[in-house]
Amino acid sequence: MAHEYDKIFKENLENAFLPLFAKLLGLDVSLEEAENITLDLQETIERSPDFLKLIMYEGGKYILHLEIQSVNDTRMLGRMMLYTGLLYEKHKLPIRRVVLYVGKEPMNMVSRYEAFGDVFAYTLIDIRNFSYRDFVASDLPEMVVLAILADFEKREATEIIAEIVGKLSQFVAQDGRYKKYIRQLEIISRLRNLEPEILKLTKTMPLLIDITQDRLYKQGKIDAITEVQTEAIEKLLKQKKLSLQEIADVFSVSVDDVKDIQANLKKQ
Repeated sequence: MAHEYDKIFKENLENAFLPLFAKLLGLDVSLEEAENITLDLQETIERSPDFLKLIMYEGGKYILHLEIQSVNDTRMLGRMMLYTGLLYEKHKLPIRRVVLYVGKEPMNMVSRYEAFGDVFAYTLIDIRNFSYRDFVASDLPEMVVLAILADFEKREATEIIAEIVGKLSQFVAQDGRYKKYIRQLEIISRLRNLEPEILKLTKTMPLLIDITQDRLYKQGKIDAITEVQTEAIEKLLKQKKLSLQEIADVFSVSVDDVKDIQANLKKQ
């Protein structure tokens, strides 16, 4: 099962690598300052580093190394030591190393070694230390998908899911891979036991796709958008599968707007 998560993270973070690092560490980096680098370890160890970037900045260069863990690994400290040694041997550059934990269980990996005056450490971060809002606010769908793993700030999971799906729906008109992101959301939501809730909401996806593919919607005509939204919201209200708040989140409208449509629907 872990390989499913690994595939998604490796695929998505090719685009979101630096924005994610900027979010986690507050780094001021941009794609223009980075180059891809590789480290061929096939003859040395079983597993290669997850993500590597060579970062150029005013003070020089350094290597940015990210590992993503969906389970606690008792060998993590040793792995990071080995990666660091091999990377330094090859590049002779400083290395900034981070492990991002996205798993279900409480994080308990060892991140520091100190003995006889020697010190080695890496930054260990639990994605739940960050608000889901930090990811939903992104303009990258790869980052928005990660919101399902972050801190929900005591809000109901169904509300958060609706907000995530609503944000992803905004990428439909410009990105035909929308269904791919929804499928990714379903898979990684298993890390939070939320797949049933995701599946419940995504049954309404054809409505969202119809809306964002509408010609007038794409042209940004407000009246047309409102008309199309109203029709879709009426359909969801009739289905009675989502709360008013969930419907509002999906379509980025207020709960009062949904209530008004509901009231008009009752008059019909």
